[in-house]
Amino acid sequence: MRRMDGLSISPMSVASFRTHHASGELLRGYAAECAIANLPEPSPDWAAYEQMESAGAMTLLAARRGELLIGVCTVVMYRNPHYSQPMGVTESLFVTPEFRSTGAGMGLLRAAERIAKAAGAMCLFVSAPTSSALSRVLASHQSYKWTNLAFMRGFA
Repeated sequence: MRRMDGLSISPMSVASFRTHHASGELLRGYAAECAIANLPEPSPDWAAYEQMESAGAMTLLAARRGELLIGVCTVVMYRNPHYSQPMGVTESLFVTPEFRSTGAGMGLLRAAERIAKAAGAMCLFVSAPTSSALSRVLASHQSYKWTNLAFMRGFA
C-alpha cells in the first residue's frame, strides 16, 4: 500500500468494492466518461470478477483519500499465446474528476505496473478513451508508447 498526502492506493477485494457505499457513484462516473459507442451501459458481472480474483488473474486496486473512495483500477493478468508470455492489462482505470490532481491516477497506474511486474509480465497494456484525460496523461509519459489504435464494430 502506498500513502501520499492522505491518499492511499491498495488492493481491495471485489466483494468489498461491490458493497462499498461509494462504489456505485464511482462506477456511474466511469460509465459516463468512458462509454464506448455501440456498447450497452456497463453492468458488472460481479461473479466473474470474483472468479478472476480468486484465480489470481485479476487484482482490483482502490484509491482512497481518507475514507473517500476516489478511484479504481482493475489489472487482468493472462498469458498471451502469440508471444508465449504473461501480460497485464488494465481492464478499467478511473479517478473521479475532482481528485485527478492528487496523484491518485498515477498512483493507481504505478501500483498496476508493480502487480504486473511481480506476476512476471513482459508489459502492461493500458487502454484509454480517445481524447480523454487519461490518453493525454499517457501520451505525456515517455515510459508509455502509443502502439495501437483499437476499432470496434458493434452487432447490436
